[in-house]
Amino acid sequence: MMIATSHDMEARGAFPRFSLEPAVSAAEMCANARSALARGLPEVRRCKPHGHVMEIAAGGPSLADTAGDLTGYVAAMNGSLRYLLQRGIVPHACGVLDPGAHMADIVEADPRVRYYVASVVHPSVLDKLTRCHVTLWHPAGTPGLEDIVAAARPDTWLMIGGGSTMGVRWLNLAYVLGFRTFRVHGLDSSFRDGATHAYPDRADGKRHFEFMGRTTRPNFMAQVSDFLAVMHNFARSDMDPVTVEVKGDGLLQDIWREHADVRGADCDRREAAKYRRMWDIAGYRAVSPGEALAGEIAAALDAKPGASVIDFGIGTGRCAQRLKDLGLAVTGIDIADNCLDDGVDIPVTIAPLWRLPAGITADHGVCCDVMEHIPPDRVDDVLSGMAQAVRRNVYFHIALEHDACGQWIGAPLHLTVRPHAWWCRELANHWRSVTDLGPGRFVVGSTTET
Repeated sequence: MMIATSHDMEARGAFPRFSLEPAVSAAEMCANARSALARGLPEVRRCKPHGHVMEIAAGGPSLADTAGDLTGYVAAMNGSLRYLLQRGIVPHACGVLDPGAHMADIVEADPRVRYYVASVVHPSVLDKLTRCHVTLWHPAGTPGLEDIVAAARPDTWLMIGGGSTMGVRWLNLAYVLGFRTFRVHGLDSSFRDGATHAYPDRADGKRHFEFMGRTTRPNFMAQVSDFLAVMHNFARSDMDPVTVEVKGDGLLQDIWREHADVRGADCDRREAAKYRRMWDIAGYRAVSPGEALAGEIAAALDAKPGASVIDFGIGTGRCAQRLKDLGLAVTGIDIADNCLDDGVDIPVTIAPLWRLPAGITADHGVCCDVMEHIPPDRVDDVLSGMAQAVRRNVYFHIALEHDACGQWIGAPLHLTVRPHAWWCRELANHWRSVTDLGPGRFVVGSTTET
């Protein structure tokens, strides 16, 4: 799985790297794991992706501000479980990672809650949860633990990466459990009015310092660093796209919002520059898959003469020109301002598809050999924008294999290469009707966003 503790500074932007010494030795954690494995408890297994939302309730002070917004599958941790239970909120799950013996006093035992307990926790925690539903998971990064787990579970072992705190580790654990959409509450990584949590905590009053206008501690800084690394990992091309919304107010929220803004601008510039270079290459213009499909597209959309059509990722414009010749009112959108072939007479808006200009709308949409080019963390934004812009239906033709043309500029072009069934599921998240026309080809309609 994703071990997100060894990324370099580029992965974390300019945020400082913090390396902390665990309070419990690796030898003790391995001994705890042997004890946990001997109990014969069920262990985490990979689950298929699904559409449920994971609401991660960390215990930072801002949890008090947003706890009332917890509406999805609620995952608590450590002391946040007791805090939520006292307010009449029964989480679906509670995660525990800290191997300290004190956790037995912090974690509430409630039979209504499903517990996901790291195998390195102190045995007293598992003793306390004897009458509860407990599932073990194994945290990557503990020296010697992987060998122990592999030897004990040679056919089923699985390690979960993701940082030094349960709040961050929940992201990777939930990904394994099939979640792809997350809302994170209370992962503040800073103090508020002298308090480190929304409830009294043993960390209150410990050594602290000021950073970016917030009062924080070294372990909080490490949590921010780990969170940025996990988010960087989620953006890899071999990962399913995920959506993460960070709620509340604190140091981590400040840094993530700033980081996301910069990342978004960098992504726009990088992808626009890449395709400007590609459209300057005559060989790249030689093939226009949508051009040969124009008749099929018009028929599949049941587009009447005069109907408006947006070509999302218009490229050379030859497909759009054919549709115009069939009597449709076609406009286009593309990220590169040099994409159109000479002689193509189609109005084009220059913009990334994940940031569509307000007010763009049409009866139908066309998106041919484009979605595979979209960065994985932008796929959901692209589909959501299309669903809002198109009134009736959209034709998709999506390549399911890696490209060869990117070698001409030394950069990959197909960033989101997924099987046909995966795309079918993604489209179904945005449209109620998904008609399967064959490998990589779909017509969608009846948006879920209205």
